[in-house]
Amino acid sequence: MTNVDPKMLPYVLLSLVMMFSFVQCRPAPVVQVPFMGWSTWNPFGCAINEQLLMEIMDAMVLTGLRDHGYKYINIDDCWMSSVGRNATTQELIPDPMKFPRGISFLADYAHSKGLLLGIYSDIGFKTCQGYPASLGYYYLDAQTWANWGIDLVKIDYCYTTPDIEAEPWIYYTQMGDAIIKAGRPQVYMICNWGISQPWLWASQIANSWRTTNDINPGRRVLWSRVTEILDLNRYLNIYSKAGAFNDMDQLELGVNVTYENVPTYLLPPENRAHFAFWVLLNAPLILGVDIRNLNNPNMANILALITNEEVLAVSQDPLATQGKLLRDDYYCMNETSGCTRMERWGRPLTNGSYAIILFNRASLDINDSLYKPESISFSWQMLGLPFGKQYMFRDLFARTDLGPFVDQFNSPLISQHDVMLLKLTPYP
Repeated sequence: MTNVDPKMLPYVLLSLVMMFSFVQCRPAPVVQVPFMGWSTWNPFGCAINEQLLMEIMDAMVLTGLRDHGYKYINIDDCWMSSVGRNATTQELIPDPMKFPRGISFLADYAHSKGLLLGIYSDIGFKTCQGYPASLGYYYLDAQTWANWGIDLVKIDYCYTTPDIEAEPWIYYTQMGDAIIKAGRPQVYMICNWGISQPWLWASQIANSWRTTNDINPGRRVLWSRVTEILDLNRYLNIYSKAGAFNDMDQLELGVNVTYENVPTYLLPPENRAHFAFWVLLNAPLILGVDIRNLNNPNMANILALITNEEVLAVSQDPLATQGKLLRDDYYCMNETSGCTRMERWGRPLTNGSYAIILFNRASLDINDSLYKPESISFSWQMLGLPFGKQYMFRDLFARTDLGPFVDQFNSPLISQHDVMLLKLTPYP
């Protein structure tokens, strides 16, 4: 195993031995390729209710997002009643002010729209916002959600106990078993923020696991957070597979927040790069923007980006292979202008094709005006392919064939923080 903290190795080996006895009898994953949808947390936090969720579901249909594969509507924290569980049944209670007709009503509404509904809880005794959570009630809660018609379960990592912190895989496995026993096929998302290296053990029990802390668009410069998450995931490709994915958190496309009186948002090149990397790295595509605004003219570029069928086909490729960094060129132009980076990333696709990202990363430390667009070269050797083979190159964002090439491709000029997302197909 690579990239394993030596202090964790005994625990990792123990967890693998413990899990091996039941891995072979677990049912096939509910999803084989990264699931797509939307979550309440980043755009709304705790300010959620039945009417909002219904409006979001309607918008998912009206914008065409549903028909492009964005089907999971995930209710995050704060849906529970703060008074505790039902005194008789011990079941979790939806907040009666926010959800007067209950969660099962919303599940029925979602299903009537051709959508799927997700729910949230925590592996500990309270959720991150202090609401009742699932410790001691894993099987009861899983059965409750199944009875409500829930299609996805996300389990967070707040208010844990020392036992959970020492061996989180045991408790997340118990929750996974409870979901299976409940009898309703559900996507299972683990959200413990990369603690205890979940990529080493979560693929045996869940469909996805968060690899980092939250993307938190309001806490720092958004672009720097996107690239930070990218760097933290660059060596995790060996742990992803069909039905089990490294989760890089929500997409921040179209998000515009103010932090310390400074607007924070991604520029158009950064939106392209953000989306391209989440696609190439086989991450779940969970939108974090108010869907109701996407039909506004000023959001047309975001809607066009996230519904680009050729880009989504990379995400949904049946091989479900996570991409990886192929080459990273780092150089300094002079003592005052800082340093720049040009990266090449790639992943195999079906039928002998490949998806490639050429990334002009530039720098965050100095004035962007000191940087210029760059042509980035790409050679077959970076993929371990033999020289002499011809490939057709297609620009997936522009939806344009660039022509067949042999051995090497030199890109048009790529601006700082921008990417080209290419599909290479054997030719002829």
